[in-house]
Order: sequence, then structure tokens, then C-alpha cells
Amino acid sequence: MIMTIAMACLAILMVAAQEAELPPLEAGPEISEQILEFAPGSGREPREFPLYEFAESSLSYMDLWDLSQMLQASRYFDPVTRKVLLRIGERRVKLTDGLPYAFFDGRARELAEPCRIVAGRFYLPLDLWPALLAEFPDLPLQLDPDALRVIAGPGAPNLLGLEWVHARESLRVLLRTAGEVEPRVQKLGEGWLQASIPGGRLADYPWTRLPVDSPLDSFRVSQSADAVLMDFHLSQPIRDFRHRRDGEGRNWVLTVDLPLRPSLPEPPLGETLPEDVPPPALPGGFTRIMLDPGHGGVDRGCITPDGIMEKDWTLKAAQWLAPFLEEQGFQLVWTRQRDEAHAMSHRSQAANVAGGDLYLSLHWTRRSRNGPTGMEIILEEPGRAESGEGLQAWEAVQGAHRRASLELGLDIQRELRPMGDWRQLGISRENSAVLQGLDMPALMLELGNLDSAIERAAWEDPPTRARRLRALAEALARESARWEQEGRP
Repeated sequence: MIMTIAMACLAILMVAAQEAELPPLEAGPEISEQILEFAPGSGREPREFPLYEFAESSLSYMDLWDLSQMLQASRYFDPVTRKVLLRIGERRVKLTDGLPYAFFDGRARELAEPCRIVAGRFYLPLDLWPALLAEFPDLPLQLDPDALRVIAGPGAPNLLGLEWVHARESLRVLLRTAGEVEPRVQKLGEGWLQASIPGGRLADYPWTRLPVDSPLDSFRVSQSADAVLMDFHLSQPIRDFRHRRDGEGRNWVLTVDLPLRPSLPEPPLGETLPEDVPPPALPGGFTRIMLDPGHGGVDRGCITPDGIMEKDWTLKAAQWLAPFLEEQGFQLVWTRQRDEAHAMSHRSQAANVAGGDLYLSLHWTRRSRNGPTGMEIILEEPGRAESGEGLQAWEAVQGAHRRASLELGLDIQRELRPMGDWRQLGISRENSAVLQGLDMPALMLELGNLDSAIERAAWEDPPTRARRLRALAEALARESARWEQEGRP
């Protein structure tokens, strides 16, 4: 009985559905004979936008999409409330289907006609323009009182965005523009270029977004009344640069030539050598540590957006670490003790001549402001195998200490892992000029994330810093003692 009733109800519903007619789609407005002319200025071509007429309205309307193009605005639509949000830079305009009101940063203004959604498109009464310019008088726009025309003033956005292309030995910057621009570029430092763009105006774009894995340390852009300044800070000296506009005059290209990747041939002897070269290390662990604060001088290392330079922090870290190493009985030989530049090959040559037992190169890295914190250990990428007889290639010397360096790095990370406030991020290998040619076990310590204000504050806190560095020095001392017991050099 229940099944019969259910089937009868279903039949009634099907008949009702067949007899019902779908409501016809609402017809869109007619295209008006009038047009709205937009003169953007700054060398951009004028454009014409159609206007629309509704039968019961005395006002012309325009399409929301056309308006957003003219204002270079972002659009957001909520289909439930049928509201539209326009973002013009930092400004906000809210509109609602069927209501004659517009809200400018929360301030309401009544329009002569309501906004309308018809056949899936959003139409705005043309008197939105006077209200928009009255509420946002700093917009570089004006209405022509004698014609349906919007004129963009000289302050209209004409710089639309940046694209980055990083090759092995160059960095290319592509500036997309809405008109012809004539940037002026000057070199203000070893790794610092500044572009001045007279008459430049910035569109709403994430200008400070940086490319990944490029030599660009930081990029700063500032807007003045009559120009835009762009500062490019690179982590290495600039060999040369050039810039040009393309054939259409809508793109400007800056090409920065970077130093060739250094190959490390047999290094030349230094100007002076110690008279007494220490004898080779005897079995018994490692006692003489070559302490290398990375970078220095014109080689600034990585630079944070607020101008903190790696070369300063590597020297500070070495000065912090030295007393704890000496407390454990290690003898230290420094590659630099002040802000000066030394080639990587000269540092490794000096370490070899001094008879070092272990090379510690201190560095910092950038992993973004909210990126991971903690220490990573870098080892030399295995190169050509050592021949075992005669002279060895310079880049193969470190290969003889491959196993010892890896074992030491693993043991140090294992010893430090229980420290909860100093994360150990593991070990990786790089083909780095920092470690090539070193005839001893060698570690490059990326001590932390220089971008992180929290991590910098922890290192600048004396108790936290002392606890970390004492643990590192004690771990090295225990490894040295173990090697001594095993009779290892």
C-alpha cells in the first residue's frame, strides 16, 4: 500500500513538471548610440566603451567589467547577497543588485538609479562616476563636462608589474608598462643598482615579491610625486648592466651581468708565507680549528629587506663562538677578523698552509620571514676522485675527507638535536667554492634564518646564545676525544 501511494505521488510530480513552463530569461539592455570615451594618457591609446539603456530608465548604464578595466580594479561578487566589491588600490567600493546606493570605504551615496544584474551581467548607472570622483578626489581621473569622456591625469598608473628571469650568469628584469617610460639606471655600489623612472606611477601589484633562488637579496620600490625609484640589491658584485625598451615601447628590460662562477684552479701562492710550516697532524683527534666567518668586504652575502647583511652576522657569530672553542682547548686560526674580502681559494690555501685539522665556515641563510629556523650543515659535493698518487686536482682535494666530514656533521647534529629551541635541519651537499681545495675535514654551518626577527632576537639574547654555542663546542670536543681514542687524524 505504501509503495502504491509513493508511486502515485511520483507520477503526479512528473505530470506537474511537464506542464510547468520555465520562466523566460530576462532580456538584456539595449546598446546605446552613445559611447563612453576613456583617455588614459601616459602614451596609452584611448578606448571606447559601450553604454546601455533600459526601457524604463532615463540614465545610461555601463558594464561592471568595463569599469574595472578603466580603474584597474579587482572585482569580487557574492552570488548569495548579489553584492559586488571593487578594490581600487587601497580603496573599496560596494554595490548591490537592485539598490540605488554605493558605499565608498563605508560611506554611502545614493545614485539616481539602482544597479542591475541582467542575464548574468552587472550594470551600473552612469552617475556612479561623479560620486566616485567626489569620494576619491585623489584618483588621477576627471570627467569631461562637454562629452561622455573620462580623462586620466598624469598620475595614472603606468607601471603594471615586474617579471624576473635568472640565468646562471645574469639577472633580467622585465618591467611591464602601460606607456612609454625612460628609466635612468645608475650603479650605487658593488651590488646595488637604482632605476629612476620619471613620471612613473605604480599599479596595484605585489612589487616586493622576489624571485626564488636568484642572486637578488632585496628589492625596494618607492613612489614620489614625480618618479618611481627601484633599488636592486644583489648578493654579489655586478660585472656589467644594460637596459632598453622593446620595439612596442611597452616593456623595459634591465639585464645585469654577474661574475662568472669561479673555477678553482691550482691557487697562486700568497704574497707571504709563514717561515715555519707546522708538521702534519699526528693521530689524536683535531686540535687546530680554522674559523672562517663567511663573506666580508664587498662580498656582503645575503641581505634582508631591512638591510641586515650576512657578512656582519658571520663575523659576530665567530666572535661569539671563539671563547667557547678555546674553553674546550681548541687552537683557533682565523681567515678574517674584520670586515675585509678574501677570495675563497686564498682562504683554503691559508688553511692548508697553517696545517688546520678542521675547517668551520660560518654562514647564515634567508628562508623568508616566517620560514624555518635552525641550523643546516653543508658538505662539499663529491667531485673527481682523488688519484692517490702524484698531484691532485684542486677541486678533488676535499674528496679525500668526504667520509670524515659527513661523520662529523652527523654526530654534531645528533648531539644538538635534543635542544628544542635550536632546530637541526639536517645535512645537504653543494658544489660550493667555500669548501673546495681544503685538505682537512670541512663543514659549512648555516647557523640560522637571517630573515626571521625571532631567530635574530634569540641569537642576540646572551643566555640563549651561550647555551647553543657551548653545546656546539662541547659536541666538537667529544668528537675530537673519540677520534683520539680511535687513533684517527
